[in-house]
Amino acid sequence: MITRRRLVVGFVLAAALVDNGIAAQPLEPLQADWEKMFQLTWEVSPRAGRPRLIGKIRNISTSGATQIQLLVEQLDSAERPVAQQIAWLSTNINAGDSDFFDVPVADRAAAYRVRVYAFTRKFEC
Repeated sequence: MITRRRLVVGFVLAAALVDNGIAAQPLEPLQADWEKMFQLTWEVSPRAGRPRLIGKIRNISTSGATQIQLLVEQLDSAERPVAQQIAWLSTNINAGDSDFFDVPVADRAAAYRVRVYAFTRKFEC
């Protein structure tokens, strides 16, 4: 049976509003080509009355990855981010491998989105 590895969750909350009521620019993935490196699948699974995003990240590239960070977004009914957080994975993922993630989110939302925010390529010699 595959066990879920724990996340070392470093929350960097990017609130929808900043001081003075000015709308903040939402975070975007730092590496635009992350979808060529990873596939993500996930679902919302409440635990103790709070939402959690539980899923799988698969490395579909030919190089490994370290320092993987997920961008987890709570969306409104128009699919605009109302809150964002960064979750650090506590594992490296070699080419062709996958791992599980489990990220608690602060509040319920109309919808959620998970993307890879940042990672470091690990080239095999």
